[in-house]
Amino acid sequence: MLKIKEAAAGFAHLCRMPRYRICFFDHSGRVFGSEEMDCAQDQLAVEKARELHTHGIGAGYQIWEGERLVHTEKLR
Repeated sequence: MLKIKEAAAGFAHLCRMPRYRICFFDHSGRVFGSEEMDCAQDQLAVEKARELHTHGIGAGYQIWEGERLVHTEKLR
């Protein structure tokens, strides 16, 4: 039983969902807020960011997973 627990602990990092950060920009291009979330894939993070974005306040957002830029959305 101990070997099974040790093996499971060794694979735990493979089961974690990626952590994404959404950075919201104002009309001057400055970050005015951010939100972190866990999503199973990039497209789900994009959909969640669209739900969270407040039209009229922000000019867009970027989604990052660590140092990888996943998506940029510029709104008018």
